[in-house]
Amino acid sequence: MAVADGQGRPQEAQGAPGRRWAQGMPGSPASPDTPGVPGARGSHGPQDALGHSAGHPAGRPGGELTWSQALAAAGRASRAAGGAGSSGEAAGGLGVPRQKRLQRRPVPPGRNSLHYWREAKSLPRVAWNFVIISLCRVLPWFGLKNFLYRRLGMRVGRDVAFGLMAMVDVFWPELIQVGDNSIIGYNTVLLAHEFLIDEYRTGPVIIGRNVMIGANCTILPGVVIGDGAVVSAHSLVNADVPPGAVVGGVPARPLRSRA
Repeated sequence: MAVADGQGRPQEAQGAPGRRWAQGMPGSPASPDTPGVPGARGSHGPQDALGHSAGHPAGRPGGELTWSQALAAAGRASRAAGGAGSSGEAAGGLGVPRQKRLQRRPVPPGRNSLHYWREAKSLPRVAWNFVIISLCRVLPWFGLKNFLYRRLGMRVGRDVAFGLMAMVDVFWPELIQVGDNSIIGYNTVLLAHEFLIDEYRTGPVIIGRNVMIGANCTILPGVVIGDGAVVSAHSLVNADVPPGAVVGGVPARPLRSRA
C-alpha cells in the first residue's frame, strides 16, 4: 500500500507490491488528422511518448506498467514533448517532485512568457483544440466526448467519465492520460503547461484507473495520480498521489487511504 510522509510526499510502504497501470488504453498519442504531433495512429516508433511498445494496436489492452514505471513514463513523455535540447529529467521513482518532469523554456527578458504562446503552438492547432475541448465540456455523451479527446492526442481509457465543464489543456492535450473507469469531476482542470514570467513549462499528467477526482479541482503538469486514488473537491494537486490514497485541500494533502 502506498502512504505519504509527514510532508505530504508519496512513498510506498515496505513490502507493498507496486500497483499496476494500464499500458494499452484506447486512443493514440495523436490522431492521423492532427498534423504536427508525433506518434500519430499507426505510426509509433520503438516507443511512444508514454513508453508503449512498437507494434501495439491502438485501442487494445496491452501490457501493464508498475507504479514506478508509470512515473518513468511521465518523464519520457515530458522529454518527448520537449524535443531536442530540452532540459527535462526523467522521473526516477516515487517522491520525485513534479518539477523534475517539466520542460522549461526560457523567454527573452522584457515580456512575460504568455506573449510567446504562438511560438510554442500554432494558432490553427490551438484554435482546433479550443473548439473541440469547448464542445466536450458540455457534451452529455461520454463515448463521443472520449472519442473527440482521443482525436486531440489524449490517451483516454475505457469508461472514463469527464463531468460537465471539465477542462483539459488547450495547448498540449496530447500530454494527458486518463486510465480506465476514472471520473474527472465538474469544472475540474487538467493542465499540461504553465506560463510564468521568465519561462513557460510543459509536462505530462497521468491519471490511473478507477480514480475519482471531485469537482473544481486543478491538476498541475507533471503530476501522476495512482490507481484507485480519490481527490476531494476544490483541491489543488501539485504533487504525485499514491495508489489508493485520499487527498484534498490547497495544496492537496493526504487525508486517509482507501486500502
